[in-house]
Amino acid sequence: LTSNKKAHPDTTHLFRRPQSPKQSETAMSQIPHYFIILSEHNIAEYRACLDLQPQNVHLIVTGWIAGKNAHTRFKNTLEQSEQFNGKIHEIGFQSDSQLIGERTEEIQMWLDTVFKAYCAEHHIANNAILNITGGTKILSQLLAAQTGIWQELHYQAFQRDSNQIHIDRLNPGNLAFLGEIVLSDRFSLRDSLKLYADEIKKHNPNPIAKHPDSLPLAQMRFAAQSMQQPENGNLFPAVMPVLENAWTQKYPKDQKEILLEWQAFGLAQPDELKPFLERLINLLDPQDRIRLDEKGLILPTKYNKNSQIARQIHDWRKWISGDWFEQLIYTWFKENGVKDEELETGLQLIQGESQGNETDILLFRKNQLIFCELKSDLSSESKLADPLRQVIDQSLNMGKVRRVLILSPKIQNDYQKEERKKPQWTEFERNCAAKNIQIIIACDKEALKALTS
Repeated sequence: LTSNKKAHPDTTHLFRRPQSPKQSETAMSQIPHYFIILSEHNIAEYRACLDLQPQNVHLIVTGWIAGKNAHTRFKNTLEQSEQFNGKIHEIGFQSDSQLIGERTEEIQMWLDTVFKAYCAEHHIANNAILNITGGTKILSQLLAAQTGIWQELHYQAFQRDSNQIHIDRLNPGNLAFLGEIVLSDRFSLRDSLKLYADEIKKHNPNPIAKHPDSLPLAQMRFAAQSMQQPENGNLFPAVMPVLENAWTQKYPKDQKEILLEWQAFGLAQPDELKPFLERLINLLDPQDRIRLDEKGLILPTKYNKNSQIARQIHDWRKWISGDWFEQLIYTWFKENGVKDEELETGLQLIQGESQGNETDILLFRKNQLIFCELKSDLSSESKLADPLRQVIDQSLNMGKVRRVLILSPKIQNDYQKEERKKPQWTEFERNCAAKNIQIIIACDKEALKALTS
């Protein structure tokens, strides 16, 4: 059995947040002992610990859950939250008294030989609460049936339609409803991730997004996807094919620069192209990495891979190719009222030996982690199934998550306007539905309200 070293507060301490009239006197004074059955999805139980502030939290950990290291992550996250001051104990996974928790006879034997001795050691008698939300049905039922231990039972339904969590209080003797506790609706997205990931790395956002002109250009880049020709000063339809072609070419080793002559940009004239390209070039600092002259646009092709210029050109090209879409979607989420603590970008979630994949956008809404994979376009080498696989890989073993693909209208239009591609789009929609992956075609910020309203 293990315990953290923090001293618990005085038992006369009252909760830091006002309680509803339905909440019991037990909830108004500190709970001496609070038992949780850990499972694969522990966000609700974690939030209960933060709000209820029990003196002692007892984690019931089966051998299978211990093998996933869920108990260590739960304990560490609770200890490091700076909001919890009680003691944390663990029981169930120790080799000499391991709990499997799936068959009645095995569970009952463990209760008789291990659990009762544990309660006696901790002076637990009619002064504990059992949260029966997690674990197998038979384990929670047999635990709840133990007499002389529980003051009341707590149950938290998985509520998909609310940012708040309601805890039902039940009488342990007859399961009669005693009232409810409404938990705070404020919660850290990072904490929810720490319950599932062993390590979280934050990748720096593309520095181009900090430039004040990047968002207006991102909006133009988005609008250009539905244009056949340049319109109203938006020259992306003329510029993008030239840049994309230049980026896919191979050049001689001694060639340090290439010149993209004005005639390569089709009907767009130099007097229009120059101010538009200057806006793009000005996203870089300093701007002399990419130049204009009387003949056209000059791009560097050879440079030290670890140099500053290499990083800048990489960021510039990456932003123009797709990071603009992530910046635009992030902005739309913020405009739709998503709070900072509910939104993260560019996180790498590492579990065990796996290095994990970088996530585009993560949301925490209505008690659920939402993994959002973004695609502005698909290259000729890419397949529709690629973003589907990516969002599954990112969210594997992360609890009860919601998976969403946020696609630009161009991707759907490209597949639906060609007869030979229509069946691929239909099959893609079926695959996503079968895997419970939501598709959002991001025509505007209103389309994202399906995730935030």
